[in-house]
Amino acid sequence: MNIWLNNIIPLQLIEVLPAITLIVIGLIVEKRYLSRISIFSNAVALTTFFYNFTNLPNWLILYINALSIVGILALVSYALRISLPQQFYLIAGIFSSGISGMVLLWGLNL
Repeated sequence: MNIWLNNIIPLQLIEVLPAITLIVIGLIVEKRYLSRISIFSNAVALTTFFYNFTNLPNWLILYINALSIVGILALVSYALRISLPQQFYLIAGIFSSGISGMVLLWGLNL
């Protein structure tokens, strides 16, 4: 039994689809609102994608580590129904799905 989209969509598109999906979500959904769950999901996406890579640039390691901290804080505050200040969302904007998708797309070239 096969996943039917694998037979329809070209392999080259399948390989970049996760990154493109994040970028589209960032452009369409997060234009005015960045959810805390999205921030956490982006942390999981980048952490799992780059998990087996070696010799990652320091800037990327710092970005993923910072995203993970912000993502965990976002998840905990959401689960406990704690409101976060507007400044949190201003800082968290650098961890939006659009930016995370671009980082993921960049990582496909490593």
